[in-house]
Amino acid sequence: MKKTELFRLIFQSFSILLFKKDTPLFATLIVTDRCNLSCRHCTLHNYHEKSKYTFEQICEDMKKLYKMGVRILCFSGGEIGLWNGNGHTIKELIEAARKTGFVYVALATNGTIAFDYGDADFILISIDGTKKTHDAIRGESYNKILSNIRNVNLQKGNRLNIKNTGTRKKVPAPNIVIFMEINQLNKKEIHSVCRLAKEEPNIKAVSFNFHTPFHGTRALALSKKEKVQCCREIIKRSNQGYPVANMKSCLRYLVSSDFKKPCRQLVVMDAGEVILCNRCSREEGLCDQCGYFETAEIAMMFRGKLNIWLDALRTYGKYLF
Repeated sequence: MKKTELFRLIFQSFSILLFKKDTPLFATLIVTDRCNLSCRHCTLHNYHEKSKYTFEQICEDMKKLYKMGVRILCFSGGEIGLWNGNGHTIKELIEAARKTGFVYVALATNGTIAFDYGDADFILISIDGTKKTHDAIRGESYNKILSNIRNVNLQKGNRLNIKNTGTRKKVPAPNIVIFMEINQLNKKEIHSVCRLAKEEPNIKAVSFNFHTPFHGTRALALSKKEKVQCCREIIKRSNQGYPVANMKSCLRYLVSSDFKKPCRQLVVMDAGEVILCNRCSREEGLCDQCGYFETAEIAMMFRGKLNIWLDALRTYGKYLF
């Protein structure tokens, strides 16, 4: 992100805060619900078919989001690698997003399909523990994901292309952040995933969520006591120098559910429908069990607490911007 774009983003954020606006700043755009995995914690794969969600329609929806005030956009699924663009590519979506005016463009993928999304500001890839645990949750995919991460072309600006160099030495500024959703099956593997993020040259950081218990997945949810234990582990590893891209100052608010819900600075564009905050707002009572770290973090930032903003500048500045 250019400095001018960052200043624009900060200015708009403080404008929302100062004038108490409900303007959305962050959006997830679902390009497809098709997925090649059937993860045990997920009820949203193949939710409704978007095989005809064309490049042109997505571009129109991006313009709608931009007019609403959104400046940070994340393409997601399903699995974005399965989006049928009729000749158009994910790279073209990234380019179109930048032309629309978004200052920060991210992608979320399960990483099972070989990718080259180096033009994205960051790529969020799901890793849910050690190989044994990850494969138990998502199906046999761990080795394939790591192989794709290790072989991706990361050349973008001052980022280095380490593809096929044979070195395992850590290099500057990859744009891949791995993502772990903590649940009953992997709650003791936080350290393992932190270590992976630190040791793998192509991984910049790790980001966590708690499992949000959508219908049919409640058995995977953590108790409040278990969440506290996990937060202590996350803080411990962050303090030890592991690259954790979550704000330590917000963890207690997430555990106690003491943040504004739904968060009005977040929206999801799903099949042309704008959903406030995220998809859990569709399910009655689920907001109170929200496990999304980023929702708590953004909600607390726009509560106006100085320590939260300082933590955001420190954490996001180091790992995401």
